[in-house]
Amino acid sequence: MFSKNPLKGYLDLIIAIVAIPLALWLFIIAPQEAPGLYDDGIQPWLFPRVVLLFSMILCVLLAAFWLKRRISGDEIHEFPVAEDDEAPTQRDALLNAIVPIALIVLYVIGTIWIGYIYATAIVAVLYMLYLGASVWMTFLVTAGLTAVLYFVFGDMLNIPLPLGRLFQ
Repeated sequence: MFSKNPLKGYLDLIIAIVAIPLALWLFIIAPQEAPGLYDDGIQPWLFPRVVLLFSMILCVLLAAFWLKRRISGDEIHEFPVAEDDEAPTQRDALLNAIVPIALIVLYVIGTIWIGYIYATAIVAVLYMLYLGASVWMTFLVTAGLTAVLYFVFGDMLNIPLPLGRLFQ
């Protein structure tokens, strides 16, 4: 019934208490405008402020759900594990460590040679298939992810994305 970990059940609240003031402080000190950089459209300071605002909202929700669990008396569980789950074999553990690192290296090399868009799509497909996602879901999510990232960084923020050596 009692855990040896004194922080059990309070970790969500601690994260929210630390992250909300930090995000608020960063939101306040972020520059309001960058005169002369962009005369029209979206300014460079917008993206970090949107991320910080989204982070603050998530932290407030985290604290609210923690408070709701406390008031209702629900027991707080840490990482539930099913009874029939087997421990991963040594080979599986090694693959789980090597595959993400190999995909990151492939992504960096792919970005240099074939560009950001194609490298992102290829690595996303490979990783999702490795994780066991269905083929149709893999291609649907990859197409959406690639389109959203291209639109946000390439069009909205005017950040030039690498085209790759093969396409320059």
